[in-house]
Amino acid sequence: MAASPGRAPFGSFLFLPDVSAADWSNFLRYIEAECIQRGIRQLEIKCPPMPYCSDDKRVVDEALARANYISHEDVVASIPILPVAFYALLHRAEKKKLRKSDTGGAEFQLLPLAQLENVYRHLSEWRASKNLSLSLSLADLQKLAAAFPNHVLLTAVRLKDQWIAANVSLRVTGHILYNFYHDHDPAWDSLSPVVKLNEGLYHLGRAQGMQWLDLGTSLDNGRLRPSLLEFKERLGAKLFPKLTFRKVLTHD
Repeated sequence: MAASPGRAPFGSFLFLPDVSAADWSNFLRYIEAECIQRGIRQLEIKCPPMPYCSDDKRVVDEALARANYISHEDVVASIPILPVAFYALLHRAEKKKLRKSDTGGAEFQLLPLAQLENVYRHLSEWRASKNLSLSLSLADLQKLAAAFPNHVLLTAVRLKDQWIAANVSLRVTGHILYNFYHDHDPAWDSLSPVVKLNEGLYHLGRAQGMQWLDLGTSLDNGRLRPSLLEFKERLGAKLFPKLTFRKVLTHD
């Protein structure tokens, strides 16, 4: 199988507005022919969700469907960054949690990249306590940060001298901040520090002129977690489809 992109959540095609439908179809056939020549039997193309792309997304989705690709849909949750406070977007239950964090003295902090190993260690430990893991190794994440130091943001929620939540975010584009990794200390479930964390990311993104805080998919071992998706909606997120297209290639 060939997958595009190899490890990233999505990629798909980029093209200029004056590319004709015929040119695009010829390019797709070229890709398929090259894959077949290499003995590849299945091609997978992971397309971006809105709001990452413009009308190109509709053109690509429709063209792949016409070329007999079968689509699989995941759901991405993204919070629109508006000229209002994060609190105004929240469901009343999450407003209560945020007030509780504020009353308890929890504070959002932006951290230097030098804290990456420390952030990773906390996230790994908290996830391990829930029988979960991180998709990237520390070495891979360090390589990413070294290559794109201005696009990797580290943040945390601190209570007195203790981290109770931590986060790795990515500036994906000039208008999207992606909440890549986050988790919290289970001992502080009662404060729900992830709400405080996302409030900080929201206002950080707004200060930098961004339009969306992307919370990603809500999967657990490839399966949708409805409770997590509902939580993101209570944070003010909008839901968008993310399509993956697959085609079995014929070797005639």
